[in-house]
Amino acid sequence: MALTEEFKVELFLRKSTGLVKEIGPLGSFVLPWASMAGSGITLYSIEVIYNYPMGSVPGAFLLVGIPTIISVFTFALLGVTTPRAAGAYVWGSRFVDPFVGWIGTGWIYWLAQIFSIGLVASVMGAVSSTIFTMWGNALGNAGLTSFGTWLSGTIPETEFTIVIIVVLGLLCMVEIKHYMKIMMVIWGLNTLGLVVSAILFAANNPATVAAAWDHVWGPGVYEMISGMATKYNLAGYISRTTSGSFNDTLAIVAYIFWALTGYEVNAYVGGELRNPRSSFMYFFTAGMIGTVIWYSLVTWLAYNAYGQFILQYNYVYNLYQAGSLNATDAARVSSYMLLPSMPLFSASLAGSVPLEILAAWWFYPVTSVIVTYLAGTRCMFGMSFDRMFPAVFGKVSERMHTPVPATIACMIGGIIVALLTLTAYGFLATAANSSFWYAFAYLIVAFTATVLPYKRPDIWQKGNHSKVFGIPVMTLVGAFGVVGMFWIIVISIMGYLLPISYSSVSTGMLMSQISVLWMLIGVLVFVYFAAKNERRGIKLTQIYGEIPPP
Repeated sequence: MALTEEFKVELFLRKSTGLVKEIGPLGSFVLPWASMAGSGITLYSIEVIYNYPMGSVPGAFLLVGIPTIISVFTFALLGVTTPRAAGAYVWGSRFVDPFVGWIGTGWIYWLAQIFSIGLVASVMGAVSSTIFTMWGNALGNAGLTSFGTWLSGTIPETEFTIVIIVVLGLLCMVEIKHYMKIMMVIWGLNTLGLVVSAILFAANNPATVAAAWDHVWGPGVYEMISGMATKYNLAGYISRTTSGSFNDTLAIVAYIFWALTGYEVNAYVGGELRNPRSSFMYFFTAGMIGTVIWYSLVTWLAYNAYGQFILQYNYVYNLYQAGSLNATDAARVSSYMLLPSMPLFSASLAGSVPLEILAAWWFYPVTSVIVTYLAGTRCMFGMSFDRMFPAVFGKVSERMHTPVPATIACMIGGIIVALLTLTAYGFLATAANSSFWYAFAYLIVAFTATVLPYKRPDIWQKGNHSKVFGIPVMTLVGAFGVVGMFWIIVISIMGYLLPISYSSVSTGMLMSQISVLWMLIGVLVFVYFAAKNERRGIKLTQIYGEIPPP
């Protein structure tokens, strides 16, 4: 029986979401780029080679780039049919199954956003030390250099991380049109730094980097670091650590997948897109594909320019941090032991102060946190709007048209995650969990695209309803997306998906157990709200039998 309009209103918190359509085509292009431009490319693309010394980071980008590009097409095709706030959650819960959609593209995805806010902000806190130190050295500004050195301490870094989380969270409460403008300005400056870095990498090779490095750091520094890696038996470390080129590259895939997650944010702000069809099909896909190409190219240029020196530096840096260098050697390298990251290796090739400033301009994690707030808050809002999460998180400011309570919750969650990483309970909040959860959510979206033409042909007809050999294109793309995401999940389960600070298979198993724990908590939350709605006289089939209003 068709529901009356009066009854439809009772299913949801309000007649409309209260969100406004203020994201245009340019915003749709920048959002996936900005969301992916975080810890993965800035830090892990350089740091990960220490754990998997025979792997190919550029090769891992290409391997993971293929399934993620296919995945983005599933989001685009579904986004055209049903552009809604918390879009992927809406698709999974309406077109596949209420529980599967709620747990995978709702609860688990929301947790991934909370973890990402805390973890990516932590990376920004850590990398900022390198950036400010580089700037201070380039400008001859002792105060700036001292600030960078101060930030390298655990407590100052943590305080700086919390400041980042709070400031960007407060920023998320402003009107979306102003929020997008601020985000695009920051993204534009970061892109300028990326372009300068790419040019510097392309202009150098293993035969020229020594002179360029010494120009920035002083005569003989490059050779000293390289020689120290040999002295402390880097070759022996490689033989003890590596599982071979193939396995090491597969292990790196997990980190690079983390680098490319976040492109789905357009789906979660789908209700705020001015022109969903062109925004999803053209600008969103172009932004994501452009990012994958850029990241693959820049990473390849970096490793092509430096050769083995990136691994050598990582090795000496880790020995220094562990206190494994003798006192004399530790004193010799102490001034040069900055966190291995893109800004360090790009700015160390600059031949002038302006170039060094620009090449060190790697504040990409800031844009990533900004966009992660958008996805996390809209996900909370969507579940709450369906009365399947506390109603307070479905409230939207009448003045700002943003879900303020959800923003505060994400802010607090991000701070807790950032603090957890400093304790013995750091295993409760790692990139390993988030990457697995992203892949799980993407798998559900891909499966949704696969079955939508058959389960809801009325919805499918609103979007791209073309066929190839009688099979809907959406189904074909979705099927390939399922295979791609399943492959990444399998790698995770096999124990490849380990955070850098934990490198044992037993810890990898612990990560899996933690993921299961969070899922079990989600099951309890789902059951609670399902029962609560039943007492109100609202059945799950009624809630999830209707598409929420735009």
